[in-house]
Amino acid sequence: MQLFFEKAIKKTKNNNILLFFHITSNSKIKSKYIYYNNWRNTFEIKLLSIAKNGKANKELLEYLSNIFSIKVTNIIIKSGLFNENKIIEIKNINYNYILEKLSIYLI
Repeated sequence: MQLFFEKAIKKTKNNNILLFFHITSNSKIKSKYIYYNNWRNTFEIKLLSIAKNGKANKELLEYLSNIFSIKVTNIIIKSGLFNENKIIEIKNINYNYILEKLSIYLI
């Protein structure tokens, strides 16, 4: 049975994981949790950093690194480097582990 948020997750041919995000940068409050948007089929996160000079992207990568307990070097912004809609690729990680961790942090 598919979990309600799995539409925002895809497996690549080389078993990496793609996550689809909509980011709000320069927020007054940083998200403690990840939100799922049913309409967009994306995860949403609010970040404190401004989207300038890669600051919000860096904060996003560090946030995901902490959630999944992996090195930042295993996380790549595949698409949306200069955009609020991002596709994040996570290398060398188990799909079920991603589901487990997202289930904890998702509201």
